[in-house]
Parts: sequence; structure tokens; C-alpha cells
Amino acid sequence: ALQRDGRVVLRGIRFDTDSAVPRADSLPDLEALLVLIRETRGGSWIIEGHTDSTGGATYNKALSDARAKAVVEWLAQRGVDRARLQAAGHGLERPVADNATIAGR
Repeated sequence: ALQRDGRVVLRGIRFDTDSAVPRADSLPDLEALLVLIRETRGGSWIIEGHTDSTGGATYNKALSDARAKAVVEWLAQRGVDRARLQAAGHGLERPVADNATIAGR
């Protein structure tokens, strides 16, 4: 997907409600992302954060920013150069799933 689309979507990095701390079950996807970044010499990465549709737009924008920054921090603590990483939170503006159901959220 990275070579074809120029992006990778990982849906296994999860956060509890109102939290910007990656859940323990996110570790496999975080580690896969770390390997991918290490294997891809050069270039920069935009780490995007998302939230569900509960809460207000301002709150969710800040939370999605904090989630993206938490992943950037996790990667940097494991040796990825921060200059290669940019955090971008999308809040309500770019949902990654249908928010009409609990399963989608």
C-alpha cells in the first residue's frame, strides 16, 4: 500500500474514550509501523490521529491531535528521528469509520 498509494492505514492503534494513550492491544501495529519506518530510509511521515463523533468538534480536534502526537512520541522514544515525523489530528472532519453505530465508533 505504501508503494502503491504513498500511505499506510493502520486501524489497530486504538485509544480508550477520552484518552491519548495507546492501548496495550495497539502494540503489534505500533511495532509494525516502527519496522516500516526504519526500513524506509529517508522521507517523512505524517501520523494522523482520529476520533469518533462523540463530543464536540473542538474537543475532538484537540484529542485527535494528542493521539497523533502520542504515536509520534512513541516512535521517537524508539529511535525514529522526530524531524521525519509530523502529527496531524483530524477530529470530526475525516472519520475513518461509520460513526452511526457503536461498532463504527
